[in-house]
Amino acid sequence: MNINEHTAPDKLERYAFLWSILLLVVTALSLFFGVMPIVYTVVGYGGIITPFLTLSWLISGIAGIYLLYLWYKAGYRVFGKTDMKDIVMFLIMAVTGVNVGLGALGNNILMNLAYNFGSFDIIYKAVAIIYLAVAFYLFTKWKGGGQVVFGASEPISDSVTDTDEAETTVSTTEETEDIVSEESSSESQK
Repeated sequence: MNINEHTAPDKLERYAFLWSILLLVVTALSLFFGVMPIVYTVVGYGGIITPFLTLSWLISGIAGIYLLYLWYKAGYRVFGKTDMKDIVMFLIMAVTGVNVGLGALGNNILMNLAYNFGSFDIIYKAVAIIYLAVAFYLFTKWKGGGQVVFGASEPISDSVTDTDEAETTVSTTEETEDIVSEESSSESQK
């Protein structure tokens, strides 16, 4: 097993994205079934479960931060575009990962906010539905778009910037030619 193969930028993007999608689904299930980690419901407490859960939360936080970093490096584009729906869905996923990572450190901000409202059970179920919808939407978009979120291994080209740079180069070249022509004609007149 070659570790370099698994740490290439495109692989890290893929792993962070899939981990974050899985996080949304698992979190949604946890919110539906009593707001406790679903693993406790399925396996029970004790043993290696709690340290494993804490490690999973930390990985979720790191994945969320990494995805936000890639989004920044990609010029705030998701799936190669600046479509607001894609960006909002992506931000829900990434911020959830960061929040869960903070939960491993003892401070789950979103859970604390929801708990301060009166009927938090309804809020949790609504958030669970949103998480499932976001996970489905982003996964479907990712599968349909060549399984690339940002293109971590390829530089993202901005067609507007490329066009502007080309026009600037052409206009600069024309201005330089005009100046050279004017200098030549003034020298020939002397």
